Amino acid sequence: MSNEKYMSELRTQFEIIMWNIEYTYTVAYDIQYLFNADGKEYHKRALGGYHLIPMIKESVKSHFSLKLAILLDQKGDFSLVKFLRRLQSEYRMLEKPKLGLTELQSLEKEVLDSKESAPIRAVLHFRNKIYAHLDKKAEDTDLKTVQERVLPYINRYREISELLSTEIFGIGILRPPEHFRMKLILDHLSDYNHIRDLMKQVKYKRKSGVVTLDELENCVKVYK
Repeated sequence: MSNEKYMSELRTQFEIIMWNIEYTYTVAYDIQYLFNADGKEYHKRALGGYHLIPMIKESVKSHFSLKLAILLDQKGDFSLVKFLRRLQSEYRMLEKPKLGLTELQSLEKEVLDSKESAPIRAVLHFRNKIYAHLDKKAEDTDLKTVQERVLPYINRYREISELLSTEIFGIGILRPPEHFRMKLILDHLSDYNHIRDLMKQVKYKRKSGVVTLDELENCVKVYK
């Protein structure tokens, strides 16, 4: 394999890992958001009642734990730990790396140490003992509290990915496409219901039943 082809393949692997880090970071905030969503009137109306929100919460919680487990697994192809080990074992093939072997070893140790922290171990426990199996206690997991304690570690993983991006691949900080930061679907559904009601308030004030573009724009402004 030519060095150019090798670096291209290595970068592709790295980008997937980095996107997973960013995705896990986003889902962590989705969990925080969802736990505060139950009382929002438009959420209830958009989803037809209370039942769907708990289902979404449990789905996002399990997704978060599974994604974090993939990121920290020592055997998977898209594990941050395994990738750092690959950089060390194939160090001579890298193109002018600005990080030395000692620094890469230190980063690997830092990630492995974080895996043994109480918050990360709790999430991995949820994944291994609850979400990867059918368990009646799934709703009893205190993942919201644990997730808040895990966030500093995920932020550190982001910093490590930024460091690898600039010091190994010689490129600017890679960031996922904008759709990774889109509002949660609950917000989009609530926006729709709220704006529709504002339009009705304008529409039924007149006999013609016509809403002008200016009035529609004002509805949006009122909501925002």
